[in-house]
Amino acid sequence: MKNIIILLKFSFLIFIFFNVSNLFAQNIYFTDQSNEPISDVNVVVSHPESNLVVNLTSDINGKISLSNYFIPSYLKYDIIASHISFHKSISEHFIRDSIIILSSKNTLLDQVVITAQISPRTSSKSIHKISVIDKSYIKAKGAVNLQNLLQDQMNLRLSQDNILGSSISIQGLSGQNVKILIDDIPVIGRLNGNIDLSQINLNNIERVEIVEGPLSVSYGSDALAGTINLISKKQQQKKLSTSLSTYYESVGHYNFDMDFGLKIKNNLFKVSSGRNYFDGWSKGESFQLITSNALADTSRFLQWKPKEQYFADMQYILTNKNYNLRIFYQHFNEKITNRGMPRLPYYENAFDDYYYTLRDNFGVNFNLRLKENENLNFLLAYNIYNRIKNTYFKDLTTLEETLTESESDQDTSLFTSFLNKVIYSNTADSNLNYQIGYEVKNEYAKGQRIINSKQYQSNYAIFSNIEFYMKKLTFRPGLRFAYNSDYKAPVIPSINLMYPFKDFKIRLSYAKGFRAPALKELYFEFVDINHNILGNSSLKSEASNNFHLDIDWKKNLLSKTLFFDLSGFHNNIKNLISLAQSSNSSEYTYFNLGEYQTMGARFQAKIKTNRLEMSIGNSLLARYNSLSSGQDVKRFSYSSDYKASIFWDLNFWDLQLASFYKFTGNLPSFAKLSDGEIVETNIDKYQILDVSLSKSIKNIGEITLGAKNIFNITDVSSFSIGQVHSTSSSSTSVGYGRTFYSSIKFYF
Repeated sequence: MKNIIILLKFSFLIFIFFNVSNLFAQNIYFTDQSNEPISDVNVVVSHPESNLVVNLTSDINGKISLSNYFIPSYLKYDIIASHISFHKSISEHFIRDSIIILSSKNTLLDQVVITAQISPRTSSKSIHKISVIDKSYIKAKGAVNLQNLLQDQMNLRLSQDNILGSSISIQGLSGQNVKILIDDIPVIGRLNGNIDLSQINLNNIERVEIVEGPLSVSYGSDALAGTINLISKKQQQKKLSTSLSTYYESVGHYNFDMDFGLKIKNNLFKVSSGRNYFDGWSKGESFQLITSNALADTSRFLQWKPKEQYFADMQYILTNKNYNLRIFYQHFNEKITNRGMPRLPYYENAFDDYYYTLRDNFGVNFNLRLKENENLNFLLAYNIYNRIKNTYFKDLTTLEETLTESESDQDTSLFTSFLNKVIYSNTADSNLNYQIGYEVKNEYAKGQRIINSKQYQSNYAIFSNIEFYMKKLTFRPGLRFAYNSDYKAPVIPSINLMYPFKDFKIRLSYAKGFRAPALKELYFEFVDINHNILGNSSLKSEASNNFHLDIDWKKNLLSKTLFFDLSGFHNNIKNLISLAQSSNSSEYTYFNLGEYQTMGARFQAKIKTNRLEMSIGNSLLARYNSLSSGQDVKRFSYSSDYKASIFWDLNFWDLQLASFYKFTGNLPSFAKLSDGEIVETNIDKYQILDVSLSKSIKNIGEITLGAKNIFNITDVSSFSIGQVHSTSSSSTSVGYGRTFYSSIKFYF
């Protein structure tokens, strides 16, 4: 009997021990179907046989903690979870570090943003107008790289060079005036002034934030037209997370990537890598499910060049109550093959070009919480960009290759960038938030096509932003003091205002921009069979003034949300750096255009219900013709875009239907030839329509089937009309026609 009593006491102690210990591990985690945490989930925890009712909100890690409440872990509780962007969840759970997966409704209208912010906040509360493209949009779009993702955005225009890749313009400004960041770190390696957007993969990207207009105070040079910031995935709830993805497109894209994450207490190790392969395409090419070797005839020359990419991303993240440490390494390797046309008279040999691009990015990001509302963010990054071009003489009968002897056929160029940025932010005062920081950026270029074989450029800056809250009005002035080793940099100011009025938000901003010519514009020569671009060491720096007005209206009506946005802008740039034909008809060089202006307006409307979101938009852009001051030509050239999209949750089999449409209008302009003749140029209008059908399989994966470029657009006509010469016409590449694709992702 005594032994039985001891056994009962021991069992009771064990029971008490496990239930008391569970009080300290009573957490619930909310994630989406991709295992990513969801913040700001409204949660009600209750028990039907007691008066217990607990109301909580999930934190940035998607967690709510019930450790402060006496909740026995052996009972099941009713849990009601709601979020504006996810379907409501009602379930029963034991409170033992449970994970609840919420099903996404559609794309988000309001998300937390970080680009140019003093502290993270929702996009509706940001003093900048920020467009957010989230992962559900990326999935529905079937976007593999940044080029795929941005081709249907308003006020953004993409162009294609089948050797140099794709480029982008924002508000009528392109090239070096567009800043592209990955986690606030500038992407380097421009050709013809542009970053090839097809080299920026999205396999590890959580969302993309776009700010139109200058952010020169926060990000310095190259941020005149706009800033595109890609935010990578940095969180994970499960101890082990693995995913595999495949992508196939009927034009000849074969992609594969994987993602692996291991979480041990506060330590997170993440690795993602993959391979993208494109076998090239020309108009009239027949469909092939599996790529085959190219024949040694005239069909070997392709309009869209074969391309192979390998990429890897590794991160170590240590999270603590008072600090967050992230160490990262990114690698990218691309090979473009340009097979030449067989040479006359017997077609037995040809010249082939190979273009290799290698990128390596290393960095450390340390965020320290000094006090309750004081943070210190330390960023250190080192970027390497290496481009190699080789030309071979190929015997098409034996397939032997020999490097050509001409020095102009071979090239190796190396560019590096060192960045150190430290920002102190203080949000302790409810009426006054501010940040102050410094930035050091050193760039180095080396290569046989660089003047004197090597060149350096250094930039040093101190900057500050202050936000005043006066009743409803938010007032944010900013200032940047900079030093450039080659050019005298002016003081760069900015002023932003935001005023909410009933259901309206009014944003007004002025910003000054400054851009020193880049090393490539000054010293680099790029010569191949299709290009002959020369640097100009006499270039002047650019200076700009930007004005922006935005008015948005948002109204929640029962189960519907209505959203309207109207914005306008004006850019005035002095000494705009442009690329133009020199007196030698085969050479192009950079020069200062003088005064250049763009102005425009944009309108968007959205309606959203629990299962449906529809949006339409229109933008009008005017570009100033600098030749109008001395010639009989129009002062401004106008172009317009139209956009429409639909996201529809079909309410059966967990299917989502999406459609994306964009009409890109004519692009007229004027140019002056070396003989003084004025010519009118124009790129014709075109329209793109994509559709997709997606299905998520809970805890297993997701599949997307779709069609791109349904109107089968390949090239659009471009022409020039001179005063003396007759009309000449050519074509500009837009796409490779109608294609079908499948994207499958598995979770383990």
